[in-house]
Amino acid sequence: MSTSTAKTPAKAGKPELQPDDLQILRLLANDFLLLTDEQIFQLFPNRPPRAIKRRLDSLVDAGYLSRRFPGTLFLSTIRPAYAVGSHAVDLPMLDISNSQVQTRLQRSRDFSDAALAHLLFANFVQIKFQSAAHDHPDYQLESWIGQYDPVWTQLNQSGFNLRPDGLAKIWKGNTRFRYFIEADRDTYRGKHLQKRLAIYAAHASRSPHASPFAFKHPRFRVLFIAESPHRAKRLLKVFTPHHPDLFWAT
Repeated sequence: MSTSTAKTPAKAGKPELQPDDLQILRLLANDFLLLTDEQIFQLFPNRPPRAIKRRLDSLVDAGYLSRRFPGTLFLSTIRPAYAVGSHAVDLPMLDISNSQVQTRLQRSRDFSDAALAHLLFANFVQIKFQSAAHDHPDYQLESWIGQYDPVWTQLNQSGFNLRPDGLAKIWKGNTRFRYFIEADRDTYRGKHLQKRLAIYAAHASRSPHASPFAFKHPRFRVLFIAESPHRAKRLLKVFTPHHPDLFWAT
């Protein structure tokens, strides 16, 4: 939470932006493609939800944010999701081009409702990593590489044919960990899941000089974060043929 009291001068018909408004816009311009209001509440735990809702409505009305509603009865329990809006390009402090805004906005609209459910679950995982320091003083998130970072395209070209939900680099005390993150909603099964594990295992066994990415990240683990304890236990059985330190489930 920023303690700055500086505000962006308002244009005619536009709201006067507060520090938290800008932080929400930066998160959606850089770190998250879509966020529900509930997820934004988690990222700003010291602000009353009702106050955040009023600011979100104001940002949508100004065109700085775009709001998407679930389109099917199946997802009727999912809350509206927010993406960066077309007028965000008018804010120089965001340092985002019109083409970047339009790309993110179109991508947020192109998600099917089923894919949206997975994206929002992955968001909750990322938010947990980002906020864990509140409860664990010896924990620090060094960096998070999201699902849509260009690095995955580079890895795909070098034979790593996966696009994980994230790559977290964290410190626990004096120990550094690197985790590929799989937000698991029980959609990978059978041969599809086995193939996914095999690609991770092959990448883990490559020479440290085989690719620039492997050289920078010589050791890693793969963390499957499941929606239920039952699914996590099933995953542990599937991991049995592989090195016992490579795949983890929770």
